[in-house]
Amino acid sequence: MIQALLILFLYVAGPGVLLILCSMAIGTDFAIRLWRYAARWIYAVLLLLGAAGLAHWGLVSGVAETDTGPQYVAALCLEFVTFLSAFIAWTIVSVLKRSRSRDPVRA
Repeated sequence: MIQALLILFLYVAGPGVLLILCSMAIGTDFAIRLWRYAARWIYAVLLLLGAAGLAHWGLVSGVAETDTGPQYVAALCLEFVTFLSAFIAWTIVSVLKRSRSRDPVRA
């Protein structure tokens, strides 16, 4: 049970923590650039493919009351957790952008 919660926590908060660590080690500009050029596009593709798959499964193929019902609910939960992870990473980048605007100007 603890291992499952740890995996869930790392999946949800991991990319955000990675952005914070990049900001601390390399700089805020690099973390924001990493978000703009890589992370947000990866999230966009994951969320769009997941939503398209769920829509096809629910509307075209149909969800029966047998084994596909719990599988569909699990896929919905995974899509929600991915959205939550993207939202947390986006929030962290927004905070980094605001903190960057408050930094003193370097000569």
